[in-house]
Amino acid sequence: MSQYAALCACSSSSSHNGIAQRIIVEIAQQEGCEETSLPPLYSQINPRALRLFVDSAADERSVIRFTYCGYNVIVTGDGDISIDSSGLQPRTK
Repeated sequence: MSQYAALCACSSSSSHNGIAQRIIVEIAQQEGCEETSLPPLYSQINPRALRLFVDSAADERSVIRFTYCGYNVIVTGDGDISIDSSGLQPRTK
């Protein structure tokens, strides 16, 4: 696992439809692995519900928090993503 990033903030500039993919890509980069080697995101959260949340949230103060592959993931209503690995155990490959 890369030690560079305790916190990654991903901009909402990408399409909301790709929010699940953005999470997977960022975590794969931090893990130094292929995206396909990560467990399915739907094992932790429904990607469609995540997209619907972003598409319908009233403002950026609305948030969803969940853990995926040992990372705390926070998605705000405006589509920003924060991925925090501080204090978590590394995922075993």
